[in-house]
Amino acid sequence: MLLVEGVVGEGSPVSEMLEFFPEIINSKAISNGQRQFRIESSSILDDNGGPDGVVVSVCDCHAKGPGFDSLRDLKKAKKPRGPGKCYECSHCDFRTGWASYMKRHVMTHTGEKPHKCNHCEFESNRLSNLKVHLLRHTGEKPHACDQCDFRTSLHGILKKHKRMHTGERPYLCELCDHSFSSMGHLNVHKRIHTGEKPYECDQCDFKAARLSQLKLHKRRHTGEKPYMCERCDFKTSWLSELKRHNRIHTGEKPYGCDQCDYRAAQLSHLKEHKRKHSGEKPYLCDRCDYRSAYAANIQQHRLKHDAPQA
Repeated sequence: MLLVEGVVGEGSPVSEMLEFFPEIINSKAISNGQRQFRIESSSILDDNGGPDGVVVSVCDCHAKGPGFDSLRDLKKAKKPRGPGKCYECSHCDFRTGWASYMKRHVMTHTGEKPHKCNHCEFESNRLSNLKVHLLRHTGEKPHACDQCDFRTSLHGILKKHKRMHTGERPYLCELCDHSFSSMGHLNVHKRIHTGEKPYECDQCDFKAARLSQLKLHKRRHTGEKPYMCERCDFKTSWLSELKRHNRIHTGEKPYGCDQCDYRAAQLSHLKEHKRKHSGEKPYLCDRCDYRSAYAANIQQHRLKHDAPQA
């Protein structure tokens, strides 16, 4: 009798698992939308491993097994294998009961990537990764949303997209009350708490928590200005700046004062205006006790100190 236990990931629906494995004797929910299962059988697995999205282990050696690319591949696994046979990695303490999985694991040490793309330089140690990559070249998007016209090449991306419609946010931050629709967004958010900034500029000491922030920063060095006004020759490096500029043409003033009828095209202009009501004067002259609500006034005032005495 072979005892198998593991975790069903998002890519392997439990309902399909239960249909294929009547031998499952236990199935319960665990964290991150996964389900834990337990199988007793003498004929469901061979040296190939376990089903898609599942990490399985033969209890005799507590070793991990590989995932199938699909349940169709799993159904081809008919021959039983005796528990106890275990392959050990010579580079680390990894062990497994499946020779094919050990072969793939060793590639993580050797760097071998036998599965190569015919269209570009992409290569991988997994055939399944190559198959997914090839969809970028073919443009094939077999997974379609049933609530809008969104299509994608990956089932996992479709599941994340559908959370936009359902509002589901299953990934919770342990340090605050924020929740997210994907683990990736949660990991990026956690950098607010940790202060981690893994993306570094190679031309200055700027660091960023997000790759997108680094890309925007690099335009300061390259001078790239990809955003162009359709009504004049204005160009900018940032989309937000183009939106502000467009208000010159449209006359739009979305920022309104809550104490009078003043309206502004930019939030910074509204903040300056509000100082008329509050009396705040944050700008100080460094040569006398003059103060002003506006930076431009300080610059004009300093000219008086620099002017030659009569």
